[in-house]
Amino acid sequence: MQISILVATQSGTATRVANAVHHALGAEGHTVEVLPMDDLDADVFRHDGAFLICTSTYGAGDVPINARFFLTDLRLERPNLDGTLIGIIGLGDSTFGSTFNNGGARFEDMLESLNAHIVGDRLRHDASGDIGAEEAGVAWARAWIAEVLDLVGADDIASLTDR
Repeated sequence: MQISILVATQSGTATRVANAVHHALGAEGHTVEVLPMDDLDADVFRHDGAFLICTSTYGAGDVPINARFFLTDLRLERPNLDGTLIGIIGLGDSTFGSTFNNGGARFEDMLESLNAHIVGDRLRHDASGDIGAEEAGVAWARAWIAEVLDLVGADDIASLTDR
């Protein structure tokens, strides 16, 4: 299956998680690309396959700087993402209280408003927890891709390329 991982990062943690997921899912036979959000716009969802948003939270609960244009473009262009399968890996630190994992929540809210199919629960990784971000991201992504494959059926993967 084709998977595009869209990365919003401030300090590089989301990139490290995306690369770990890329390696793990690639080893399972999936075609995976990692795309930093720096130069992305809403047209990225014209790519074939399923999508993973891998984002940290920055400042007072915002998305990282490299994702702000992308999120704004989604809000302005309002593409209809009906049928688009998306998972969200949210990274944060619970010591920030009420803004914990807001970067992931902001993407989830936006994508749901565009009719995307959010597959599975958003990963809410806590940097103050006992499990490292890369390990948590890979475990979550393996469960997520199994859920995606169950949704589309092993024989119906090609339907994700008919956009």
